[in-house]
Amino acid sequence: MQNNEIPQHWLKYSLDHTSPSQSNQSNGLWAGKYLCCTYEERKQFKTKPILVAGNAAQDGINAAIIDKLDEDVAAKEGEFQFNLKKSLFKDKESIHHEKILEGMPQLVRNGIEALKEIFPNYKKLKIKSETGAWANMPKVELPMTGFIDYESKDVIVELKTKQRAKPKELKKTKKKSRWWLEL
Repeated sequence: MQNNEIPQHWLKYSLDHTSPSQSNQSNGLWAGKYLCCTYEERKQFKTKPILVAGNAAQDGINAAIIDKLDEDVAAKEGEFQFNLKKSLFKDKESIHHEKILEGMPQLVRNGIEALKEIFPNYKKLKIKSETGAWANMPKVELPMTGFIDYESKDVIVELKTKQRAKPKELKKTKKKSRWWLEL
């Protein structure tokens, strides 16, 4: 969709698309983020280590699957990329970051193994990562924009990372809603 097809009431807020993650937000939260805050302000919002971990893991996985580098190098790339974001986290989030960092090499290796099953000849295939995708949906004024994690000529993959539980060092007390550190 061209900007001249998008209604002015969206363009005045510099909005020319929406995304699947935006669609999962409540209307009030979405309005607060996208109608009251600028892009630069939204970039300053606090993030969680697990969200950053997914991006770092994909960078590591890309090193093996896209760039065809050794898996040990790819695992180190995931660690390196995740560690670049360490300064974003304070207090309990920094503890969470450290625990995720310990498991990052295995997270990257798991992703590589999964993609090797999907793309058995990955070293010979042209595989792309983070390809943009757009869709216009009926009765929605803004186009939906997303990114395809991995794609080849005939396969598309959306790769998800998951952490099953908070680190054991962070436990919630039953009587209070405060976090404490178990030493």
